[in-house]
Amino acid sequence: MNLNAIEVRAINELCDFFKNAGKVKIVVDGSPMKGCKKEIEFLVKGDDLNPVVGAASIIAKSVRDASEDKGKRKGWGTWSKKS
Repeated sequence: MNLNAIEVRAINELCDFFKNAGKVKIVVDGSPMKGCKKEIEFLVKGDDLNPVVGAASIIAKSVRDASEDKGKRKGWGTWSKKS
């Protein structure tokens, strides 16, 4: 199973999990992926266009930066801030 298939599976499972929670809208930051359920909204540049997606992006980046295995992951911490 490749990374895309794992991501599609996770997105679909989250959709199923929240299906009975009432009126819930699932928005994924990025391009549509084959195999995802039709009720999922994909939003390219979603973190710039939707405040909730932007907030989720900030939280995800903070969790990633605080991760204990940060030094073990290739590329983490190697980017520099743009001016």
